[in-house]
Amino acid sequence: MILLPGFVSKLMTMADSSVRIFFDAQELEPVVLANLYKHRNNAGIMAFIPDIAELTDEDKEMLDGIGKRLQGDGSPSQRLRNKIFKYWKWTNEYRKNHGGEPLQGDFEDFYVYKMGQMMETIEKRMQ
Repeated sequence: MILLPGFVSKLMTMADSSVRIFFDAQELEPVVLANLYKHRNNAGIMAFIPDIAELTDEDKEMLDGIGKRLQGDGSPSQRLRNKIFKYWKWTNEYRKNHGGEPLQGDFEDFYVYKMGQMMETIEKRMQ
């Protein structure tokens, strides 16, 4: 878990209805910054606590429950979806950096396509 004092500086609604949250932190120790970079492009949970003194026992129990669920990194299907998302982002970055065109469509289109490919591969192996 990484705890950072800071503030929400900007919110943006994205084309796919997700929300981009800009969180500005004070100057960070190099080890904390390295830990953040290690988790770049990974899914996770962010809890914004405006005043830690107001954190109730119920809040603490909720945070503890989230932490316990995350220890297993989610269900196998959630982990697979996260890996496909990372692959989608990597593919787009690779193409952009090597003069290629980005993939057509959004992540959901890519996800459905890749899941279809996996199902076809399994079907072929069962024949």
